[in-house]
Amino acid sequence: MDPKLQRLLDEAEIRDVHLRYCRGIDRMDFDLVRSCYHPDGIDRHGDSHGAYEGDVEGFIKYAAGVLPMFESTMHFTGNQ
Repeated sequence: MDPKLQRLLDEAEIRDVHLRYCRGIDRMDFDLVRSCYHPDGIDRHGDSHGAYEGDVEGFIKYAAGVLPMFESTMHFTGNQ
């Protein structure tokens, strides 16, 4: 495959994962969030409510405990 075409396809996949993650977090759809990670992926997440570093399942448990504290969340994605 032409390297330029492959780069465009790769960038489109990265954008898709990013948008799925945002949608999953904002809707507390943890299966969708889980689909954004490799099985052996690590998350390094920090915010004003604490920090998490570890595997995907641990992050989902962490997010499920933190997100209900908010009335709502909204991710804004600008230039990617």
